[in-house]
Formats: sequence, C-alpha cells, structure tokens
Amino acid sequence: MGCSLSDLNCCFTSRPGGRGTLNFTDLTTEGDHDTEVEQKVYSWDVREKKPACIIENAKDCEVIRQSKGEQVIVRNCVNSRIYLLDWTSSATIDDCRDCVIIVAAVGGSLFMRDTNSTTLVAASAQLRLRDCGDIHLFSGCESDPIIESSQNVLVAPYFLSYKGIDEHFKAANLDPFKAIHWGNVYDFTPSNPPNWSKLKEPFDMNKFIPPPGTNDSLLEPYPGFSVGPEKSFVPVILDTCQDNASMVLFPETRRQEALEFIQGCQIASSSLLLTTVQDARPEDGNEKVVALLFSAPVDNLPVANIANVRVTDEQRKISHYFNKSQ
Repeated sequence: MGCSLSDLNCCFTSRPGGRGTLNFTDLTTEGDHDTEVEQKVYSWDVREKKPACIIENAKDCEVIRQSKGEQVIVRNCVNSRIYLLDWTSSATIDDCRDCVIIVAAVGGSLFMRDTNSTTLVAASAQLRLRDCGDIHLFSGCESDPIIESSQNVLVAPYFLSYKGIDEHFKAANLDPFKAIHWGNVYDFTPSNPPNWSKLKEPFDMNKFIPPPGTNDSLLEPYPGFSVGPEKSFVPVILDTCQDNASMVLFPETRRQEALEFIQGCQIASSSLLLTTVQDARPEDGNEKVVALLFSAPVDNLPVANIANVRVTDEQRKISHYFNKSQ
C-alpha cells in the first residue's frame, strides 16, 4: 500500500482543557481599573480529558497500533487494513470505506457510523452500527449486536486469535464464554428483505481478511495471529446442532480449562463445532458448571479426556441440564 505509518496521524493524544476558554485576568471594570473580573469556570473546562488512540486519514495503508486501554477513534480511512491487537475501553469508527478493521477486545461500547464496504472483526460488550452499508461483521459480543439505518450487513462469529489475546480480554473485562453473540441482530429500522443476514458456512475469514501485507515484521509482536475458526479464542457458536449432540460440563472454577478444551476440540476435528455455551447446575449437585453443547459426539476424541470432564450425547439429558440453568 502506498503510504508509511509515519504519514498517518495515528497517535496517543491528550487534549488540554476546554475549547475557546478565555483569560479574563487582564480585564477590568469601567469604574475601577484595579478590580479583576472573576473568571467563570464551567464543567467542560475542568472535566478530565482522557487520552485516545486516533487513527485517521489512512489511505492505501496497513496500520498496526496498540491502544493500551485508551479509547480508540478510527475515522476517514480508505482502502486500508487496521489492526488493533490490544484492549480498549471503547471504540468509534466513522466515515471509513473499503477497509478491514480489527479491534481485538473492547471493554465497553463499539460504534460504527457512516461506513461502507468494510470488514469489521471485534469483540465487545456492546456493538452498534448506524448509517452503514455493505459490512462484513465478525462479532463476539456480550449482548446482541444492534444496527440502525444500515443495509446489507453480513454477520458471522468472531474467529480472532493471537498470543496475548487472553490477557487483553481479561484487561477489558470480557468473558470469552459470554462474548458469543453474533447471529441475533436487533434492527431499529427493519425492512423486507431484512437489512442483515448470516454469512453462509463454511466461514472463510481469509477471503475477507487478507494476510498482513509485504512488511511481515509488523506482526512480530503478535505471534500466533490467526483468523481461522479452528484457533478462535472465543468459542465458535452456531445456531443449530445435530441430533447426536454432545454435552461437556466443567465446574465454574475451571472456565480456563473449558476454553482449552474447546480449542483442543476445534483443532482435533474441523467438523466438531460448538453450538451453545451456558451456565447451568447439574441435577446431581448444586455446583455451578459451564455447559458446552457440541454438534457431534466428542467421546472418541483424545481431548475428551482433558480434566476428566463428563461427556454425554443423550439429548434428553442435555435438555434436562439446560432446563435447570440459571
């Protein structure tokens, strides 16, 4: 692509006090030149300005930045690939076109506005699109994504993985077992036909997110970068499952082991897909567990013996467990 990172206004900035603040200390009243007029102080003058990671006016570029928890602002970018492989408190994306944007972990809300022909990969607590069109959305959200006045939005699960993503999720206070919402979009401006649809399987992320460009050294701080479902940090959740589904239960205190189990299953068998993650209480005790519902039996997989988990492929037991969930 045609420009260097040094050409971009991509930086951490801290804006000083309020805009348009006047200094009255040299003004005096008409009758008394020794009396100073007291300067008025407004709330927006004294409010703390939080620093932000700003990426703007990128054109034909590949940009990689770390936000280190600060707010992310992406705006006025064209035909660029933007990698934010870090965690952030919140993010806004405005007026972008023909871009690929990855925001790994957003602890709060992510807003995309007035953006077209763009692919977004993001995990967040909340996600909202407004006035957008021709969007490929790979979402890992803790609540259902929301769109408004947007058209031709294709949605699919979040498949991102790289070394350190677990720490970034933890810093953003995101739970990979909860950041699984993607396929139930709420549309404030519904139409017929619908403004959004699900990307047809199989999901080929490489089709939408090309490998990083010619300067491979840019990704050296992020070994293990992958957009494949077999290595996804967030569990791959589909809407339907076969009749011979399997259920795996982990104690609540062993959620990390459950996540490793999911990843092991996905690597061992590309046809074994997780369809549901839910907190539940088994019928034989009060201990809260993490219930993983798979689309096929896992008994014969070597990873099924991890941590001595209980495995069942009986649909009636699956229904019973989930009826007792909280």
